[in-house]
Amino acid sequence: MCRGMELPARHPDCGIYTVGTAPAWRRRGLVTALLRHVLAVAEQDGARTATLQSTPMARALYAALGFLPVGRYEAWVRTIRTATTAGTRRDR
Repeated sequence: MCRGMELPARHPDCGIYTVGTAPAWRRRGLVTALLRHVLAVAEQDGARTATLQSTPMARALYAALGFLPVGRYEAWVRTIRTATTAGTRRDR
């Protein structure tokens, strides 16, 4: 499943988002074929780089396609008040 590829006209970077494969379909070359196609189209359309974020499971795949790690980002999460905590002292 590939949920997004962003390539505005004449944009130098192709952003690849939310790539995943159902467990029963893994290790069949589906994502490799999909990404090779996406990268070829992006290059034809003028992209000079492609960026994505990876899970540990996919790092070897992306490295085999020529992606290089350039950094890590920090994710922050905030728990939203729920009905069970609404009105308690903790929420005030």
